[in-house]
Amino acid sequence: MVPFEYHILDHAQTEKMLPQIGPDVVGASFCPLDGQVNALRLLRALHVGFQRHGGRYFPDRAVERIEPRGGEFRLHGANVEISAHKIVLAAGLGNALLAAMVGINAPVRPQRGQIIVTEKVAPFMNYVVHTIRQTDEGSVMISDSVEEAGFDISVGSEVLAGRHHSSA
Repeated sequence: MVPFEYHILDHAQTEKMLPQIGPDVVGASFCPLDGQVNALRLLRALHVGFQRHGGRYFPDRAVERIEPRGGEFRLHGANVEISAHKIVLAAGLGNALLAAMVGINAPVRPQRGQIIVTEKVAPFMNYVVHTIRQTDEGSVMISDSVEEAGFDISVGSEVLAGRHHSSA
């Protein structure tokens, strides 16, 4: 295990870092390595890096079967038939089925999460806080729910209003 720096802060130390906290906040934990990324910019960077290193991206081509054969993989689907020496499984929940075809256990399951995203405002948060964070573009993301909802994609206000307790 690699040691990393962290600090347990009391109220006064926390308030120096986040002056907006209320009087009921007892303290916080802080690690200088904590951070966040803009998911859309990260996705774009991953695509660029992947292609710069020789990767080829085939969107909208669902793979239904993978056959490892002679040091390569044969991918089969309705709109695709490809051979490759290396593949990246990036099919979200579909990875459980695809991974098993190449001898990997990928026990992914559906979980639903909800957040509130505000309009863009002037920067006021210099640190990431678990349930509230400000993006590099200025919007504020509030909440952090995890719901075991299966494949139900409906949303409601109960979770964000704090009237629902997740089982995670």
